[in-house]
Amino acid sequence: MDKLIDIITEYAGTNERMDSIILQDEEYNSLLAEIDEICTKAKIDNLLDNILSAYNKAHAYYQKRCYQQGLIDCVTLLKELGVL
Repeated sequence: MDKLIDIITEYAGTNERMDSIILQDEEYNSLLAEIDEICTKAKIDNLLDNILSAYNKAHAYYQKRCYQQGLIDCVTLLKELGVL
């Protein structure tokens, strides 16, 4: 089943599509701006911790949006199939 999902998502261009969706998201861009700000303002001794924390926060948000988009796509597919 996992292999089938991998094939479908690769065929559908999910990564590229998700990037085009998420890069227009204001909150995600705000998180990336926060990373840039931390990188320029952080002290050397705390730099790695601050950068990793900021990237983790951005990644968690990205994953949340992927999950939400997956649900939207699922509902759309079910509607097109006449299930819903």
